[in-house]
Amino acid sequence: MTPKRSFFVAGSSHNLKKLQTVSIKIGNMDIRPSSTIKNLGVVFDQTMSMNAHVKSLTKSVNFHLRNMYRIRRYITTESCHHLARSLILSRLDYGNSLLLGISAKDRKQLQRLQNRAAKVVFKCNRLEPSAPLLRDLHWLPVAERIVFKVLLLVFKALHDVAPAYLSDHLVLYVPGRDNMRSSNNYLLHVPRTSRSIGDNAFCSAGPRHWNALPGHLRFAPSVNVFKKHLKTYLFPPE
Repeated sequence: MTPKRSFFVAGSSHNLKKLQTVSIKIGNMDIRPSSTIKNLGVVFDQTMSMNAHVKSLTKSVNFHLRNMYRIRRYITTESCHHLARSLILSRLDYGNSLLLGISAKDRKQLQRLQNRAAKVVFKCNRLEPSAPLLRDLHWLPVAERIVFKVLLLVFKALHDVAPAYLSDHLVLYVPGRDNMRSSNNYLLHVPRTSRSIGDNAFCSAGPRHWNALPGHLRFAPSVNVFKKHLKTYLFPPE
């Protein structure tokens, strides 16, 4: 069986239209562009909207939710909670910093999956409000989980416990005058971007969310303290 060969190109929708009929010929083989590519478990589409990854994630999580529902009557709430964290939350959290800036439709889809998991844990019907269940389980909603991961990466990068390729993108903000109040607030420089997709890049989104944090969080003494107080800060009000 001949192995499938293709290449992947990412770009704007306008530029990708020009590549629809493009192929690369090597010997007798015509290698055509692929609409998606999977790397380290994350599915990238050509416009980097992450829609293909959300669809793949939805399929995987629904499979585990159905199996959890089938056995729910035979296990305790605590055991089901552990299952949900291992099988559902772990998948929603994996690589979720890449989901910053996804469409509202995709974000709502992922939130529905988390809501379903919470209802399975508590054996609630589908009409039960989800927010109180998430709070009882101490689960941050999907949008806040994404921001949590981005901010955790920023904190680790600033304290030299993250890869250099992340730390190199963070620059402390230096005001024009040393006596300005912001000179000792541990703020980061936010680079300008020309496109909305650039606003979601780590070098821009990370500093932007970091600068919005209250001072006591930016000056947290350790990763564990930062995580604890950040989760409390990000939890939606009752």
